[in-house]
Amino acid sequence: MCVKTGIRLIVCFVFFFNGFIYAEDTLIHPELLSPQALEEYENEGRTSFGISVGEEILYRTKAQFSYKVFEFNYRNEGGEGKENQQQSSLKWIWKNFEVGVGRGQPHIAKGMILGNTMMRFTSALGGQAGVRPSKIGIKSSFQYKELIKFGFYYNPFYLFVFKYDDHFVGVMEIKNKFWLGGIGFYLAEKPIYESWFDLKKNEIRFSTNISFCGLKFNHISSDILYNSRPWTFIGSTVALGKEFREIKTDSKWGSGLKKGNYGFLAGISYSDTPWKAGCISYSILGSQYHEKQLIVDLRYKKNPIEITLSLNQRSIMELRTRKSFPYVKDYEGDKKVIPKLNIKIKALKHLDLGYQLQADMVLPNSYAVFYRLDYEKENDHIRLQVSQSNSGSGDLYFVRPLTLSSYAIRKAPKEKTTYIDLLYCKKLERFEIYVLVRTEGVNFGINYK
Repeated sequence: MCVKTGIRLIVCFVFFFNGFIYAEDTLIHPELLSPQALEEYENEGRTSFGISVGEEILYRTKAQFSYKVFEFNYRNEGGEGKENQQQSSLKWIWKNFEVGVGRGQPHIAKGMILGNTMMRFTSALGGQAGVRPSKIGIKSSFQYKELIKFGFYYNPFYLFVFKYDDHFVGVMEIKNKFWLGGIGFYLAEKPIYESWFDLKKNEIRFSTNISFCGLKFNHISSDILYNSRPWTFIGSTVALGKEFREIKTDSKWGSGLKKGNYGFLAGISYSDTPWKAGCISYSILGSQYHEKQLIVDLRYKKNPIEITLSLNQRSIMELRTRKSFPYVKDYEGDKKVIPKLNIKIKALKHLDLGYQLQADMVLPNSYAVFYRLDYEKENDHIRLQVSQSNSGSGDLYFVRPLTLSSYAIRKAPKEKTTYIDLLYCKKLERFEIYVLVRTEGVNFGINYK
């Protein structure tokens, strides 16, 4: 990846509040997102200074500078009752070579070192299929581990050698327009070997990924995607060895893949304006754990209205020891059934209205709802959202405005709570000036592009 010449500086004030992570507002299923992936999205190409004015005053400085062959990342966080933390990283790219020192996040084959298809479950079929090219990103987030890397590029060959969280890793890939193949070697407690292959041609995409720990089988996964407009089909399978080992898992929230588990995934979608429909489901099976999840989406989009209906159903059964006499092992579990309704209306030329309602049908009085108003004229933008939720013992997630171009994902609290968010943004040539007033505090910001 080439580093653009020059210095890019964006200064903005960002409000922080526990329970929030960043995402785009196109996500009707925020509960399927991983915090790691969203933290990376929030990190991409931004330089900012943030201050939170609420019950506590917190601050964060995050800087990213690029100059010729160098890229520097810096982060500083602290505040009342919070110890100051600093972290920096440096990346150097010259011709076919790349060197990086600091913190980072490796993405190998299907995930973050031995991730696999079933650990990447989303409602989008295209996101489920295929092996992506390896990426060993240098960032400055505190949640990442120490990373030192060296990379060499010579099309079609890519070679990475790096040290991640005290583990030494070597990766080699070769790719062209239609296929990608690679091998990885990890020096952990026991050596782990991994290989992967991806083929994408015409209407079909096929991939497979297998690993061994020492001489023992560790895991295997494969998938196939067939895309013939307006229809798309996907099938996938995965199996983990009884002594499955990983360095950094890529599990989503609630993923139940454990040692000895195997699973199957299938999905179908149809897209033909103004209709779009999709269904995807997986089953994870094992001697002590069973998990099933089904997502069905139906969308109608034609000006001035967009309506989306969705159903997310998930059940878990796990073999556990009873807490009362006779203390025998028995299957225990839980189930959730969450329907959602999302409506967007172009009420006037400069006015959009939004509404979303979701509830867990298994739990009484478990719901999350928001009403949104967007007014935009020339260089002025006003966004008002009123949200109310009461999840009880369930898990419901919804989005709240953060800036003009990003949103925060909020896990609904156990008790009935109302949130009010009012955002005003003024655009002045290459500047964006905004004020965000919310239930927890006030946000001020300046963005420069």
